[in-house]
Order: sequence, then C-alpha cells, then structure tokens
Amino acid sequence: MADCVIQVYAIESCIVRAKKLAAAKGEAAARPSLDMARYYAERAIGRIESTVRRIVTHVAEADNLSLQMAVLRRVCTHRPADTIRLGRDIARHVIA
Repeated sequence: MADCVIQVYAIESCIVRAKKLAAAKGEAAARPSLDMARYYAERAIGRIESTVRRIVTHVAEADNLSLQMAVLRRVCTHRPADTIRLGRDIARHVIA
C-alpha cells in the first residue's frame, strides 16, 4: 500500500507543479509540462491498479474476492489518456 500512496503523492506533485507553471507562464508555455504530468499520471494509475489487484487477491478469498474485484473495477474507472500522442508531443518538445 505504501507504493500506492507514494505514486498518488507523485501524481499530485506533478500536476500541481505543472498547473503552477501554467498559471505563471501561460497554458501554451506550460503545455510540455502539462503533457508530461498527464503522461506520468496515466502510467502511475496503471501501476497503482496492478498493485491493488495483487493485494486484493492476496487478502481476499472466494466470494469476498469477487466482491472486492468488482469494487476495484468501479473505483479504477477513468477516461484513459492517449499516451501515444502525449509521448510524441513530449518527444517533439525534447528534440526541439
């Protein structure tokens, strides 16, 4: 669970820093930072979900496992980001 908490903290930190940069320099100037934060968040959410699945399957049994996995599916629903586009945009920025 500590790994999950660390990932959530890192996601929040990335997003807050990117938003502060956007507020200070404008959305266009902060676009690469915002894209990097979103890319990181999308990848981290996948790691968090995977970790929680492993934990749930370890601690829950039989019917309770099915119930817990259903709850996990409901909690982990989110609109996924286009990480291919984000990765290409980030790469273009780094190359430039």
